[in-house]
This record gives sequence, C-alpha cells and structure tokens, in this order.
Amino acid sequence: MSLIAFLFIHLDLAKREFQIDLQGINNYFESLTQFKELFAGTITLILAYYGLQRLKMAEKANRDKVKFDRFADWKSITELRMNDLREKNKLFVREFSRLRYNLYNDIYENNMSINNKAELDSIYDKHFQDITRTFEESNENYRNMGGVYRNENSTYFFDDFYFVFIGCVDNFYFQIYQDIRNKYMASLDPERLIGEELHDRAYTRHTGII
Repeated sequence: MSLIAFLFIHLDLAKREFQIDLQGINNYFESLTQFKELFAGTITLILAYYGLQRLKMAEKANRDKVKFDRFADWKSITELRMNDLREKNKLFVREFSRLRYNLYNDIYENNMSINNKAELDSIYDKHFQDITRTFEESNENYRNMGGVYRNENSTYFFDDFYFVFIGCVDNFYFQIYQDIRNKYMASLDPERLIGEELHDRAYTRHTGII
C-alpha cells in the first residue's frame, strides 16, 4: 500500500509539472503528509521485521554455541573411551573419528538419547552397519588368532565397540546392549571359522601355551 501511495504522489506531481524550487519542494512534502500514517506504519513494520530477523539470528547463534560446546565435551568423552583401542584397532579409531561429527548431529537431534530399537536401528544402520565387519576383522586379537572363533556367539571386538558407542549417549533403553550385540553379530562374516578345537590350536600358535 505504501508503494502505491508513493507512486500516486509522484504521478500527481508529474501531472502538475512539479518544479524543483522552494514551492515545489513544499508541495512535495505536503503530498507526502497526506499518507504519513501509512508511511509510518510501513516503516514500523520494516523495523519490526529486521528486528525479528536479528533476534532469530541471535537465537540461532546461541543454539549453535550450545551445540558446539556440547560437542567439545562429547568428543572428549569418546576420545577417552578410545584411548585403549588406539593400538588394538587403529582402523576403528580412525573411522570413528571420521564419522563422529555426523553421528553426534543425529544423537544431538534426539536429545542425546536412544529410547527404543527403532531409534537404535536408524542411528546404527546409518553409521555402522556397513563397516561393523571391518571393525571386527581389524582388531589385533582377531588377526593374532587367525580369525578363528570358539563358538558362533564369540566376538573379538564387540565389547570394546559397545563401550565407545554407549558412551555417546546420555540415556538409553534397558534392552539396548542385546539389540546392539544382535546387530553386530549379524554383520560378521557368515563363513567365519568356528570351533573349539580350531580356536585352541590358534591360541596355542599365538601364545605358545598348550
């Protein structure tokens, strides 16, 4: 509306052959004052709009700072939990460090919690499903034992993986340990060597203990 009023004023002045002199300027301002309430309202709306935008930007900057500060704390926790794994499974440490910011974003959006199996599936499948087997087979104990398992429920790296993973969340549901373990085990090589006798022979070769 203000734009229409502004155009109307100038069209009217053009019809009256507006001159740039004292009288012409006086006529110009008199024409503007006819719509002063409209112009004042428009200016108020513009100022309010930009004020709201600045407020939104300040709120976003504050949220981003809170998120970043929380990430710094979270990163320190995961670093501490990975300390003992740096020699045993270098690939896991490298890959987890690479993906952890994206992992953090997903967990942060979920209030640092995993409340049920559906949420676990979403996070685990996105970040770990395709690389779980590699984590297991890159573990030092796996290599030393030639990848031989005592039984079908054995694993060389799950407990270490779980220790790091569960440290990423503040809250989790009761059954999460077993659900993560089931997903982890399902990702292992289905053709892996399994057997107590095979395992004992591999252990003897590795340690020299009969």
